[in-house]
Amino acid sequence: MTKRKGLLSTLETAAMAKAGAAAKPVATARPSATESGETTTTGIHLPADVLALAKAVAHVRAKRDGGRASVSALFVELVRRHEDELRKEAGAAFDFFQDR
Repeated sequence: MTKRKGLLSTLETAAMAKAGAAAKPVATARPSATESGETTTTGIHLPADVLALAKAVAHVRAKRDGGRASVSALFVELVRRHEDELRKEAGAAFDFFQDR
């Protein structure tokens, strides 16, 4: 008795055939979200529309630049871009939370 192919296997086969026909984007040397060293896992509450926008931008960047879509990398980039003003706003509280 032979094992019947499942739907997922069939879809994967079709996707691989299609991917072989289309040129894949080459990953560029983009700074990693973990370049600053240690990372931590967190849960944050976001409005649904903000998360949808972040996912869409991460997806577009992954298609354009290669690699995987990463909402975390997008947030890291946004915080890094506005780091000076955020540090000013945080003031001494930043030092307190950085040591935790």
